[in-house]
Amino acid sequence: MNRRMWITLGSATLLAAALGAAPSGTASAANLTGITCLTGAQVVTYSPGVTVTPTLQTITVHTDYQTCLSLSQPTIASGTMDISGQAVQSCGTLARTDTIAFSLVWRSGNGSIVGTSVVTADRTVTDAAETDLVTYTGSVTAGLFAGQPFVEQITYLAVDPLLQCLTAPGIQQRQSLANVTQIGI
Repeated sequence: MNRRMWITLGSATLLAAALGAAPSGTASAANLTGITCLTGAQVVTYSPGVTVTPTLQTITVHTDYQTCLSLSQPTIASGTMDISGQAVQSCGTLARTDTIAFSLVWRSGNGSIVGTSVVTADRTVTDAAETDLVTYTGSVTAGLFAGQPFVEQITYLAVDPLLQCLTAPGIQQRQSLANVTQIGI
């Protein structure tokens, strides 16, 4: 199966979960009180730019969540996440595991804010041959969906070390290819 088919199958599975369809045919309480966002995009910006030499980077992460479905919060249509911070990075340290806290802002179809969720999650970045996978696994600690588990998987094109890491300015931005998010699995 190709990657597009896997993403489609994963989206259909998450849609069924968001609507409360459990594999055994019964709905679980977590599925009824959570949210699933089937599409989205993430942009990570590095300044001054990641190269083979470890340097202090200012890192910003912006995520847009789209096609969000929730039975307990049916007015939510989309959401955003913004994270910023500093870390010493090089092309050799992009694959890593760390723990972060961040807030998600949920919006209705007309763009008004419905509420926020505060999340604490372990973030794992895994390098693969053609793609890199970022996985967030944690829980909502406050706000909408408090107490629910949080899972997000984001796929990026893999870094080309010869073209991007060995020459200035290095990696200054990465954009995701696919993004699937679920709260209340």
